[in-house]
Amino acid sequence: MSTSIFSSSRLWLFSLLALVSLLAANCKSTSQQKPVQELTVADNGINTRVSVGETFQVALNECVGCRYVWEITEMDTTVVAMVERTHRDRSCEDCTGGSLTRVFRFEGRQPGNTVIEMGYFDDTLRFSVEIYKMGGDSR
Repeated sequence: MSTSIFSSSRLWLFSLLALVSLLAANCKSTSQQKPVQELTVADNGINTRVSVGETFQVALNECVGCRYVWEITEMDTTVVAMVERTHRDRSCEDCTGGSLTRVFRFEGRQPGNTVIEMGYFDDTLRFSVEIYKMGGDSR
């Protein structure tokens, strides 16, 4: 009888360890999801690659009380689309002025190359973007 209890205890312990390992692996895979690629002023002039359907974003500091805002001045909308324009990190609430981070989210539409040009006051930023088909090249 003691060997049967010992065997079922080992089986129970093995099952518990397998379950914990499975849960840990599942948590690890969700926490290591690829973050959205984010470009900033520091990336001005760079070339970047994203696949069709993949999203990326451009995050830029903007004056809240100023007359000017970041605007897209050039972009081939057949290759890439702006899907969201939002903001984050406002420096103060219920105040006049301050700053925030303006976030433009884009999505690759079809394989090709385009330049995303953005303007703000006298500043112009240019990001070259190549959209490629997953599992192949850009053609």
